[in-house]
Amino acid sequence: MSRSVTGVWRVAGVLSLSGALAIPIVSVAASQPLELNVRSFRQLVVVPVEIGGDDDLNFVLDSGSVATTVNDLEIAKLLGLHTRPLGVAEGFGGNRLPVLLAPDVEVSSHGTALMRTDLVVHHVAELQEEHTGWALHGLLGTDLFLRYAVEIDPARGMVVLHSPNTPVPFESLAVAAVDVHRRRPIVNVKLTFDGRRRTSARLLLDTGAEGEVLIVNGAKRRLQAPPNGRRVRVTGIGGTANGVVAPLEVLEIGGMEIRGLDAAFVERHTMPSTREIRRIDGVLGNGVLGLYRCWIDLQAGRLALGRSEHSGKRRQP
Repeated sequence: MSRSVTGVWRVAGVLSLSGALAIPIVSVAASQPLELNVRSFRQLVVVPVEIGGDDDLNFVLDSGSVATTVNDLEIAKLLGLHTRPLGVAEGFGGNRLPVLLAPDVEVSSHGTALMRTDLVVHHVAELQEEHTGWALHGLLGTDLFLRYAVEIDPARGMVVLHSPNTPVPFESLAVAAVDVHRRRPIVNVKLTFDGRRRTSARLLLDTGAEGEVLIVNGAKRRLQAPPNGRRVRVTGIGGTANGVVAPLEVLEIGGMEIRGLDAAFVERHTMPSTREIRRIDGVLGNGVLGLYRCWIDLQAGRLALGRSEHSGKRRQP
């Protein structure tokens, strides 16, 4: 029997509309870091968000989403958002979703304004709640990550927003360069499967993905799903896809080796984001990033991972 590997993998259609999103990115030189108490749900970081006076919204901190989104048309109406059609998005597995745009909306947390931005609105709340068992109202996307250096400290249940180009405030176990392409953060890693030669890969840096590593099957000659891998259904926002899970012997990132992970292989046609940028070989999810104190500074092009209470623990997808 196949086991479902669930995860908030990317709303791929929103990514395909990134060229139509004219969202201005303004660096924030905060005199003091902004500390946000966050909630954990499975392997996701959930930020309490306020929009239009409603302070009871759960938004996933999501470096893999090119826009901040509201995942329910009815909630957008209740918040008083003025929307207009933006187009049709393609979700995980190839499903198509209508998309709206709510321009120039203030997004706050804990009574502090984080940014004014254009929100993308799409209706996947029922599907998302069905797969997660919890109401997640939206995603805080790369428009937040491009304004701040974002520190994620899972042990303290805290997200801290710093001015871009701030020095990393903790001792790093790994430091890796991040390339931002079409609002997508990409990190270079090396992967070793089953004793085979190391293979370099470019992975989307995605704090909104529950899984550990997602690989586009056949993206490179040595990135092929093994014939004896465990067959599963991989679940993402907007749909599901067939996949194969295999042990990942070693993930090398920023000079650090991480062992004992799993990788799920899916076909490229199920992930529109990787079709759009062919040089993306997969996704590095929060199943890995959430094991560490994490620093993401997209303006400086830097990812840093530090020690956390979770660093020595293996968390299952």
